[in-house]
Amino acid sequence: ETATSVAEAALGTPANRIDSLKQPVFKPPDVRLDDLEPEVQTAGKGSDIRALLKTRKTPEKPKEGQVLSESLITLDTTPAPTPVAKVPSSGSNEDASTSKKRKRNDQLAPWLTSAPPDCFQPRHVSSVLCLHNEIVEFCKYIEERENEKSDRADVVRCIEALVKELWPGASAHTFGSFANNLCIPTSDIDIVLFEVPANAIRTLAKVLRDRRMVSEIEVIASARIPIIKLKLKKSPYQIDISFGIQGGVETGFMIRSLVREMPALRPLVLVIKFFLNQRDLNETYRGGIGSHLCLCLVVSMLQQFRKQRILAKARTNDRLQELE
Repeated sequence: ETATSVAEAALGTPANRIDSLKQPVFKPPDVRLDDLEPEVQTAGKGSDIRALLKTRKTPEKPKEGQVLSESLITLDTTPAPTPVAKVPSSGSNEDASTSKKRKRNDQLAPWLTSAPPDCFQPRHVSSVLCLHNEIVEFCKYIEERENEKSDRADVVRCIEALVKELWPGASAHTFGSFANNLCIPTSDIDIVLFEVPANAIRTLAKVLRDRRMVSEIEVIASARIPIIKLKLKKSPYQIDISFGIQGGVETGFMIRSLVREMPALRPLVLVIKFFLNQRDLNETYRGGIGSHLCLCLVVSMLQQFRKQRILAKARTNDRLQELE
């Protein structure tokens, strides 16, 4: 109980969870992970997050006969071989199965420790299905927890209350990854304000500074879309505030519709976004791939894949008709 409470306390806050997922956590055999990091600073971050991820609490394994997940796929139809029990040493209170399970969990990535081994071993399922199952489990691992959703909502309410105080007729709306349920732990919060005066960007920035509400703030007034980038005190989330731009809110309806129509869209987007974020390739102003561009790329790929399958099926039917 003490170890569990310590792990929950360490990873319960969004700040700790964001730091713990900043760098890759794969572990190639017989290779020092620090040797793979290109810079000393990056190597230090990698070591820190690997230490934190080892303490992350994973959900309990389902009981025998209970379905793990409708999204997991397994083709194993043969009974599993009976493991040969090893005689525990005289000074040990663990049985052989507990020791074997603990050793297996130490060798797996954190998002695989709670799933049945048959779902990730090529001898039981194909390599493609192993990849599918791992992506499913990885998305469950990095998706928002309830406390993180609550913390993000509190941040939005704080900004909205301040805007209402300054301009009673104004309104604040969220858009982007947070509003579309496509965010990873490091995703920022996009807010757009409507019915505000022309000088609202500087007025709002001045009030935030004067009241000492922010730990970081940057006003980008000369950009094509002027925004305020800030971070509230005691909050790990980056906030981007724009003014009077309808496109983000309107696009959100289309994105949520695409997510419902394409089941593979959300998992693929989350994996790619996390990959880009680990390597600092997610900032568009530095030549990276932003969240919206990543979404468009995945949607285009899935549409092309669907089109190719339809055309291939049509060609197959044509050949059958010619034979008849």
